[in-house]
Amino acid sequence: MRIEQLEYFLHVAHYGSLSLTANKINVGQPTLSAAIASFEKEIGRPLFRRTRRGMDLTPFGREILPLVEKTVDDYYDIKKKAGINTLENLHISLMATCFTSTILNEALFHTQSIFPKVSFTLHHDLMSNVAHSISDNKASIGLSAALDFNLTRHREYATSLNLRLMPQYNDNLCLCVKSGGYFQSLSTIRLDHLPEKVMMAVPQDLTDAGFIKSQSRWTALPKHLVFEDVGSLYQYIYRTDGIGVTSLLAVRNHPLFTSGLLKPVALSNTPINLVHYLTYPMDLALSDVEADIIQQTETYYEHLAVD
Repeated sequence: MRIEQLEYFLHVAHYGSLSLTANKINVGQPTLSAAIASFEKEIGRPLFRRTRRGMDLTPFGREILPLVEKTVDDYYDIKKKAGINTLENLHISLMATCFTSTILNEALFHTQSIFPKVSFTLHHDLMSNVAHSISDNKASIGLSAALDFNLTRHREYATSLNLRLMPQYNDNLCLCVKSGGYFQSLSTIRLDHLPEKVMMAVPQDLTDAGFIKSQSRWTALPKHLVFEDVGSLYQYIYRTDGIGVTSLLAVRNHPLFTSGLLKPVALSNTPINLVHYLTYPMDLALSDVEADIIQQTETYYEHLAVD
């Protein structure tokens, strides 16, 4: 069990409601519910009765309440006396790619609300470099991605660096075009039906990951159409009325797509999966903050899978 599970248990016991607790401590209700369910599963006993009024402690929940309170107090007392990893001096460094940074930012938003005294740094790197950066101690947790046909190679490389690689979500690559532009009529397209002299914009992540090399029609892609981040790529597509390569998840909440100025175009004949994964050292002793970031990230992807 983790310390945040005990803290969530205490908060829910105090407020008597998942929704009220979530509002008071700025945590997503699904995260709270998952933490309580995991705690109950681990100890093999129900802690709450779910009623119309909210969450009532079971007799066993009331019995262990003072023990949990003491455990949480002792935990922080020990850390304070040891003078290590206290919230006052804890700094967490994280690593993400252009396709995953928005997800990790979302997780950080929730974690920062729980641990306001902790400082964070979010670095960006190419998909193929994230594992190496984690191994070099540039960050403790990375959220990266791999083309499905490269995932085995990424896993083997992570294992060689003594890193965990935990797949989270299967994204899909797609094309993107300007709404109302020259290619506006496209709803789906085959790779082999792309216009011969199309202006194609591609994130650097994909050229580095070998995607272009695997698609013979795109091997001569001009270098000036390779962008370091998807935001710059989208702006280019909007200004020039060209075609870009991105992923369905990357466009999900981007304002140029939600406003209808750009639209995604599915690849109809050869769906290409982009597998998002968490990575961190196997021997890493996770702090409560790092554990919460991982949990928030996993919960985010779980919601996507349900949607």
